[in-house]
Amino acid sequence: MAMPRTYIDWYCPDCGLKHTTNKRSFSYPCNCPKCGKNRITFGFPLLPVNKAWCDKTPQQYNLLSNQKDIQVYLQAATGERVGYVMDPDWVPDCNIAAYIVAEEVIKICETKFLFSTQLDQLKKVLAAMNKCKMLSYENERINRLNELRRSIILDRIEYNELKEEEARWKRQKVRI
Repeated sequence: MAMPRTYIDWYCPDCGLKHTTNKRSFSYPCNCPKCGKNRITFGFPLLPVNKAWCDKTPQQYNLLSNQKDIQVYLQAATGERVGYVMDPDWVPDCNIAAYIVAEEVIKICETKFLFSTQLDQLKKVLAAMNKCKMLSYENERINRLNELRRSIILDRIEYNELKEEEARWKRQKVRI
């Protein structure tokens, strides 16, 4: 397979227009040339994936107490999402697969609390994550390929610019 020569520079989320380029660009139009809407977005469109993340530092979610908790956020590739506030000691590692984080949060929720109003919503998000697990993996792969494609092109451009600058310096050195 040949090395890529272009990458997606900007796109319109409304009509789906994608602008590809083979050079570094620092600007993009305000209005879409195809549909005319003002929603141009820099970069390439990210495909939806299952995600799990949490707060970096504990925060006070309950205004009636001084206890600081961490909220774990779960989002399925199909759009279902839920946030669950937990004690910092119980928070699972959010850097692993999203469905594993969801399973751990549900397990903690079932063992630590007799009654939780969000348990059904957590289970619904986990079910949605499991249904679209393969789609999420495929979308992650495509997103990563687009990211690598962009970096390859920009690195190639930088390499060529540095080689040209080096050649100029050598020519100037010979003249001196």
